Amino acid sequence: MKVKHLIIPAAGLATRFLPASKTIPKELFPVLNKPVIQYVIEEAVDSGISEAIFISASGKGAILDHFDKINKKFNIEKLENSIRNKIDNLEKMVDVVSIRQTEPRGLGHAVLMGTNLI
Repeated sequence: MKVKHLIIPAAGLATRFLPASKTIPKELFPVLNKPVIQYVIEEAVDSGISEAIFISASGKGAILDHFDKINKKFNIEKLENSIRNKIDNLEKMVDVVSIRQTEPRGLGHAVLMGTNLI
């Protein structure tokens, strides 16, 4: 049996990273030139994963936006080809699904929420 799905619990409050985590989800903190969550997804895709299921909380919508089409406010024609290719590859890399954990009930609960989609 080939594993196709990845469940990523990303609903934590990240209080250790305050005040930075007030506005930016910790999963989007940069490591070198890209967010840490992108490294996770890239490695998962290289392992054969085709769908990432994020268990998220309020204020974590930017994680999904990162893997979506680029915002129309950017004039994509003016971007360098290398940057355009990176953006195109991001949105095609993996199917992203999100489930909201409405109250902090722990890691086990978050993972169990994701199993309903598999």
